[in-house]
Amino acid sequence: MALQKIVYADSKGVTITTSTLQVQKTSIDLKGIKKYRMSTKKPNRIAETVSFLAGLPLAVCGYLNLISTVAVPYIKINQVYYNPNNIALWAGLVYTAIGLLTFFIDRKSYTISVTKEEGKINILRSHNRDYVQKVMEGLNNAYQESKKKNVGRPKKQTAVSV
Repeated sequence: MALQKIVYADSKGVTITTSTLQVQKTSIDLKGIKKYRMSTKKPNRIAETVSFLAGLPLAVCGYLNLISTVAVPYIKINQVYYNPNNIALWAGLVYTAIGLLTFFIDRKSYTISVTKEEGKINILRSHNRDYVQKVMEGLNNAYQESKKKNVGRPKKQTAVSV
């Protein structure tokens, strides 16, 4: 087996040569790849929005004492009576905080997918866009290198009748 030129390699287990793409333990022959692309997946923000929008009015109602103690009496927990406005305030603050925290923690993810004859495979997923772009550049360079190797080889000729 001939030595292959390494076009891209990193410490996360991605190695791209002029003929293969290896991501950790998965090895893919570049000749078998029909198409490859980078895609962005945005996080689903429905849960965060619902939590925030439910918690904010609840906290405001509790802060402004809008809950009547006649309609909703004091709540007894472990021999202690709690004002329903205080419960609404704290519950609303908790829901609002959960919504805000998850909104800022959940991030976009970037994926490189490869289409082969067998189907589409997601080979790499990361939250770091620069890293995924570097791997894509490595794939592009590997394809350019493999095309350079095939330039001198004769191509199959087909006869054309006029």
